[in-house]
Amino acid sequence: MLFPTLENAIWISTAKLQHESGAAEVPVDRIRATLASLFPKQAALSSVSTYLSQVLIASKKRFPNHLNSRVLSGSGSLRHLFRIGDPVHHDRMKAKAKPNREELPESYWYLLDWYEKDYSPSTGAVHSGLPSKADGSGKNWIRFVGLINADDLKVMEEAIDRNCEQVFPSE
Repeated sequence: MLFPTLENAIWISTAKLQHESGAAEVPVDRIRATLASLFPKQAALSSVSTYLSQVLIASKKRFPNHLNSRVLSGSGSLRHLFRIGDPVHHDRMKAKAKPNREELPESYWYLLDWYEKDYSPSTGAVHSGLPSKADGSGKNWIRFVGLINADDLKVMEEAIDRNCEQVFPSE
């Protein structure tokens, strides 16, 4: 059996929790418990806390001497798998967001399929999120809007619905 790295074991544990529960975010202590259940050797490593709080967090500066990855997002005691639209530290802009299939035991490939198809369909290399040029086609703006996460998009839609087509006396 293939034994995943700590990074990939944490990704599997988080993906399994999110996939099974449908939760948007999961508590760090549940990730630890799932990690201990699935991968006891990796869970016993002293670096687990550092990985969960710093090394794998997309929005934090790249941790020295570690892989440049952006596997998790979240703050406080909650985490979720990274998806396009989550904050990313500039040091991690070109980092990978998910394991490669060959890095995972085959029994967990279904989580990778779920991640790629349902959770975060377009997780290639992260770019700045800004349209590269104004070419008039709208293609770059559609790409840009695709980077907005669902929660932010809902807030924007509500703000537009509330304030559109209002005429203010000062205009």
